[in-house]
Amino acid sequence: MKQKKVIDYYRQKENPDDFQKERSARLKYIKEIKEAATHKLSGANYILHEEWQGKSENKKGTYENGDMFWNGTIHGALNIPKGSSILKIQAKGSSAGDVYPYMVVELEEEEMGSLFVDRPEWKEYEFKVNTNGGLKILSVTFLNDGLNSDTGKDRNLYIGKAEVVKNE
Repeated sequence: MKQKKVIDYYRQKENPDDFQKERSARLKYIKEIKEAATHKLSGANYILHEEWQGKSENKKGTYENGDMFWNGTIHGALNIPKGSSILKIQAKGSSAGDVYPYMVVELEEEEMGSLFVDRPEWKEYEFKVNTNGGLKILSVTFLNDGLNSDTGKDRNLYIGKAEVVKNE
């Protein structure tokens, strides 16, 4: 079972009503992003750092520019070619307690992969995708926010440019 699905499974077991409300709100939000992108997208196969949108898990924080300071999810729209492609995402992170941020990457609610973003400098991470092509919503979820109270170090995730490249 994929990482985010395991977490969602347990969250649903703990409080099914809240989980369903959150899931419905998330799907509605993704639909709104996709509709807005449909009107302005002219074949863009990338998302810039400043184009990411999203909210923290507790809905109290809003993400700007792909900077994720709390657990939560950001979204962006991509025009993806049909068939096999490589999704490239720039990311960096700050550690707390010698643990770096953990991200889960989804395309249209299907998990593409998950990993620790293990460096404070920008690095490009690659994920294989195979789709029917078209406008898709890419989501990045930050799962392990943390603060080391002894050192004051705060674990954060930063998402930069994301782009898709046709796999030849």
